[in-house]
Amino acid sequence: SPLKVLLEPTQQMIGDKVYEVIFIADSDGLPLEFIRVLN
Repeated sequence: SPLKVLLEPTQQMIGDKVYEVIFIADSDGLPLEFIRVLN
């Protein structure tokens, strides 16, 4: 089954790095948070 996006990707600046954060629900409906560094 397709993953359900709970929160569209948002950019957050922490210190001097910019992070992209997205919340996706797993198959049990539990929220998973994924973070990646953009710069």
